Amino acid sequence: LPSPPPAGGGGVGALGPPGPGPPPGGGRPPPHDDPWVDLLGHPAAAGDPATVDATVASHLGSGVPVLLVHGRDDAAVPAAQSVGLAGRLLAAGHPAHLWLTHGGHALDLARPDIRAVTAAFLDTVLPPA
Repeated sequence: LPSPPPAGGGGVGALGPPGPGPPPGGGRPPPHDDPWVDLLGHPAAAGDPATVDATVASHLGSGVPVLLVHGRDDAAVPAAQSVGLAGRLLAAGHPAHLWLTHGGHALDLARPDIRAVTAAFLDTVLPPA
């Protein structure tokens, strides 16, 4: 997801694909096109606890496991960016898993293969019930 405006510092979000960007003339995208609204239920805002928690920069170095799923045919965000991010996460001590799959920029998270990869990831990082 695109990073919200930083509150006195920089930040990078990488929990999902970037949204369509601001509408012509600037400003925020309409709510139905804003991935932050889809994720949080409201637009991203500097200082908002949910927004801060949803950004990768807030968790770097914490050791939180990360799963990256990226479409090989993504013309908007090259798959090499996820490869580089996975390397940086590993270097920062995160258990990082990267799965490059068929598809482009907007992957259907309900796809059986994506659901299976996500379930396998969760099985490896969550404690037994």
